[in-house]
Amino acid sequence: MTYEEKVAYVQNAMQQGAPSYFGLNENEISQMPPEHLEVEFDCAQHWMGDE
Repeated sequence: MTYEEKVAYVQNAMQQGAPSYFGLNENEISQMPPEHLEVEFDCAQHWMGDE
């Protein structure tokens, strides 16, 4: 997945109620460094059951 696709996935998960690992708002996700996005993405996948 591209950075943008992961951002969209995390934002979608947050819209459905997934919490942010770093305590961020949905609109802050697109400004994250790639290494932090990976953590948010992994947590969102776990929350969504898409592991």
